[in-house]
Amino acid sequence: MKRLQVILVAALVLAPGALPALTLTEGSAWPTTTIPVCWEDTQSRFLQERRLARKAIRASWEQESALVFTGWRKCQPRSRGIRIRIGSQHPHTKARGKAVDGVRDGMVLPALWALAALSVNVKTPVHEMGHALGFGHEFARPDDAVPEQCRVIQRSGIRYAEHDLPLTGFDRDSIMVGCAGTAQRDLSLGLPLLSAADIYGLVSVYGSAPHNILDTGEDGDLFGASLALGDLDGDGGDDLAIGAPGKDGNRGAAYLFRGHRFQGFRPWRKLQPEGVIAGGTEWGRSVAIAGAGDDEKGRVLLGAADGSTAVAVISLKPEARVDWLPATATPDRELPETVRAIDADLDGDGLPDRVTGLASGIIGGRTAGLVQVERGMANGVHSAWYRFGQAY
Repeated sequence: MKRLQVILVAALVLAPGALPALTLTEGSAWPTTTIPVCWEDTQSRFLQERRLARKAIRASWEQESALVFTGWRKCQPRSRGIRIRIGSQHPHTKARGKAVDGVRDGMVLPALWALAALSVNVKTPVHEMGHALGFGHEFARPDDAVPEQCRVIQRSGIRYAEHDLPLTGFDRDSIMVGCAGTAQRDLSLGLPLLSAADIYGLVSVYGSAPHNILDTGEDGDLFGASLALGDLDGDGGDDLAIGAPGKDGNRGAAYLFRGHRFQGFRPWRKLQPEGVIAGGTEWGRSVAIAGAGDDEKGRVLLGAADGSTAVAVISLKPEARVDWLPATATPDRELPETVRAIDADLDGDGLPDRVTGLASGIIGGRTAGLVQVERGMANGVHSAWYRFGQAY
């Protein structure tokens, strides 16, 4: 079976994919978030491959989680961690997760054979590092969510499954590839980005990256009590504002997440009224987004318990400055309607996806509230995609 797994890993680059989320091999998660990495061979002829692999891994698994990969020097006879060799063999990882710790040639990556294959060379180390972290192939997940044609290796007709633990719903965009018959196309197209569900599954195992933590979720925050979708930064994609009226002893707040078609809603910033309007309560009972105007400033409206409204004016160039307009209930600044579910095509496939706020939902062991995102299906139903709280 191990030999079959190695062959199938190689097939992900050699055979033609797109249909993925993460599955985890039971007991394979590393017990630490600091993982050493070394190179079996530091010949100068593979210098570009080593640089490319290191950059791609840091910009994906390390960028989106609490993981820190250290070392990146020549392996010694007793070196621990993930030992990588660059060579002419098909790419593969000899074991899943912590079982690869200290294994000689534990990961094998291909040499950069052609500029035309650059994206394969960039995505392959990200994919293989996923295995070294314990994650399985999406097309081989054990649940029934995988389409039959994606379970079968086309050339052999083998129906293949790995008995791993599903962390998310089936995700066609995963770096761990979702369709066995089209895997080469998956790895040869696009950037080596983790999908929204990849990030959710990764964080559920290895924790959030510090820059992805907008706040600490606490009981009673009511994160998700209100939602608003709109293009706040003027980039053509929908961003998300989320109200949390119970935050900080019912002072309340709103949280902004930038929308990304592939990587989902990415943490942006926390909004909490300041100055003369700081004394209000339950800000974020309702929220609304007014898109960027000619002044290159986005506007987010927050409703409070007393029916008043505050406006956060966000300067987009330079970014990060927020000015607050005083609370008012004048007609031109009406209290936003409270919305807890929104249907919109988030991934560009022409089908309506769904964003739902679950203000009493449990995340991280606390009833802080969460937001759930479901992908629209052709049959009109929605399937689980990913979910997140104040940290992602």
